[in-house]
Amino acid sequence: MEKGRDDIVYTNQVDRQYMLQKRRKVQLEKRIKTSTWILRLLFIVLSIAYLASEYSRIKVIHIEGNNIVDTEYIKETSGLTLESYYYLFAPSIVEHKLKENPFIRNVEVSRKGDNIVSISVEEIQVVASYTQEGQLYYLISDGSSIALTSESISYMNQVPYLIGLESEEEHIVELRKRLASSLSQVNADVLALMSEIVWFPLSYDETQLKIHMVDHNIVFVPIYYVDNVNDYRKIATSLTSNEVCVFFDSDDLHPYVGDCLDSSEISYPVIEEPLEDEE
Repeated sequence: MEKGRDDIVYTNQVDRQYMLQKRRKVQLEKRIKTSTWILRLLFIVLSIAYLASEYSRIKVIHIEGNNIVDTEYIKETSGLTLESYYYLFAPSIVEHKLKENPFIRNVEVSRKGDNIVSISVEEIQVVASYTQEGQLYYLISDGSSIALTSESISYMNQVPYLIGLESEEEHIVELRKRLASSLSQVNADVLALMSEIVWFPLSYDETQLKIHMVDHNIVFVPIYYVDNVNDYRKIATSLTSNEVCVFFDSDDLHPYVGDCLDSSEISYPVIEEPLEDEE
């Protein structure tokens, strides 16, 4: 009989311990659940506070590598502004948007820290423009051409305008391709100084060009030596008068300067003196 009571007492103790452990487990689960909700709420509050602050926005959009495609067009097409959230845009989506432009070969968009976004553009090399049967084309460095639409005209920067090599005659096409190759060797800052490139064939040299510069000087150079015009800035600083003619002949001769005759009659500049090489 005594043994039965002991069994009952032991059973009650076990039950109490089990219930106590169960109650502790439930309380622990409640604490964990409560803590989780508090952390979630805190995260939401901090996120809202961060997004509402200026520290969440893009501070600078740095664009590099573009010479032909206008910077403002790139900004607008990217969809990024100084109101955009620094961490809430996908670089790959921005890259895809910009690569749809036929004049952009490649784009790399990256976050540079301190809320700076970098857009690095690689363009196809446009060297000149020309008109054929009322349609404006851009001449590419490989000799191919791209027709401009009314939309593309609005965002493209100016390039030298080509006169005289517009037709599709085989001979003219070959000269145009050769010119494109030569112009691809001209530095972008010098190319920007060229206003018009006129095909100016002479009896002894059909490849001669007459290039009107934005400073009103005129450069004469054969198609094969257009890359020599990279020296134009140095030459221009040494000129003592405006509206003069400068001509290049070959790699073996120094450029010369002379007075220009009436542009409708000039066949070659009147040579006065060679320019000395600057040390």
